[in-house]
Amino acid sequence: MENDIMYSAPYWRWLDKKLAGNNSPMATLQRRTMNTASTILTTIRAIPFSKLSATLYFFCADVETREFARLYESQLELAGAAPEKFAKGLHKFYNDVTNKIKKENRFADFFDFMSLCGRIRLQSTNPNVDISVVNCYYSLLLQNLEYLRPDKFNFNVALCGMKTTGELLTVKDSYPNLDTPAYLLELAVRENRIRDNEELQAMIAREYSKAGYKDVKGLDDVEHLTNVDRLFTNHVAAMLPFINEYTYDLLPQKLFTTLAAPFLAIQVITPTDKLVEMLRHRSATLPTNGVVFQFKNPFVVLEVQMKETFYNDRIYMLYRMDTIMGELSGFYDTQDGFLYSVLLEASDDDYYDRVKRLLLYLYASVVTKHGAKMQQTMPVCCWYEAEGKDSQKIPMQTEVFGRGGKLKNVYDPEPETEHRKVRKGNENYEEEDRAIQGFIRKVGKGKTPSPQAVEYAKSLGYDLALDETYVRPFIRRVLRLKEKGVAE
Repeated sequence: MENDIMYSAPYWRWLDKKLAGNNSPMATLQRRTMNTASTILTTIRAIPFSKLSATLYFFCADVETREFARLYESQLELAGAAPEKFAKGLHKFYNDVTNKIKKENRFADFFDFMSLCGRIRLQSTNPNVDISVVNCYYSLLLQNLEYLRPDKFNFNVALCGMKTTGELLTVKDSYPNLDTPAYLLELAVRENRIRDNEELQAMIAREYSKAGYKDVKGLDDVEHLTNVDRLFTNHVAAMLPFINEYTYDLLPQKLFTTLAAPFLAIQVITPTDKLVEMLRHRSATLPTNGVVFQFKNPFVVLEVQMKETFYNDRIYMLYRMDTIMGELSGFYDTQDGFLYSVLLEASDDDYYDRVKRLLLYLYASVVTKHGAKMQQTMPVCCWYEAEGKDSQKIPMQTEVFGRGGKLKNVYDPEPETEHRKVRKGNENYEEEDRAIQGFIRKVGKGKTPSPQAVEYAKSLGYDLALDETYVRPFIRRVLRLKEKGVAE
């Protein structure tokens, strides 16, 4: 650690001199960016430039948004070829990219790019790809989110998505000022003001306490908080394209503690491959506002909430799993069977595999033709296997609650003021756009859907009855009662 700090010390000295003790929000942002630059430079310093370039080539080949891909690719190449130029110019790079995204209203494209890169990072098995370089690439993207916030100096929130009307959404950050004591510690190391481990521990406790983290006493505590913060950031970044005013409640609300071992108690007898195949032949959609599974015996999992969203001509299932270790959020791509979870980054693949199997079982139990039987036999097919001398099987049982009705705005809930029978022109009412979730409907007695509609439903993973068709999500104009004082 100390060697890494001293390696990047020249760049920090340059920035400290430039800022001259300035502690404004702009200075804080620049220090965060220098921290990203320093981390990247210390990571890639031992990687030959040929290996760096090869990794970027193969990684970016899978990214469809070539314009964005090339921008960040060129920055990492610059880091390998001209470290000083990279470190001193990264803040300007972020400002330039951010201005371009804002001017051209490319937020949706960037969110899609961000999530895709995160997914490729976790799925890549290419032997030509150095994962440490890929992680640096992703770090570049994560730091750019700091500049894209509606107010980039509001460090208490993180950018998390966008309303269907285009406004950006934010969520409370996990540990908004965690980097402040870390910066002061690194500064003390660079200036040789820490003589031994005892002084280091004392400074850690003192500076983190000042920042509001009174339970931090040493490096192990710092590492734990940093990992919790990193997982929260990865949660939010992965969900960026899918979070709007109707899905905002699926972001994690209780921080995941990083403790994954209890997931090993989860046992689901149905193989993952079988569940994936079942979900390629769904016969129903989730209720408009999703479904909630409440576990009657919350040994590990307390509750799971799921919603569906239509994105890039695919159906994605979004979930939030509330556990005794905190909450996990992610998505499931019904077309290719990929389920995102931060557990993909765990040291043991078994944590992820067990959680994926349980989530797919729950999902299949409400959207496939086997659903009723799966719910009935769940205690036999799904259980916890507690370890120890009193090892026993604890059957899983859930209560399922569907949330139908109109699609509800969960970000800023509004009163039920829609009036479809009111005539347009009434001065007490105003028009607004209302999002309508995709759904399956009957086509009418004696009618059948067109061959094109049948094929489209199949492409989305639906095996429908002969008289059923899938209706895509759409926007409907409605009349709603004006707020008091608005009517003229």
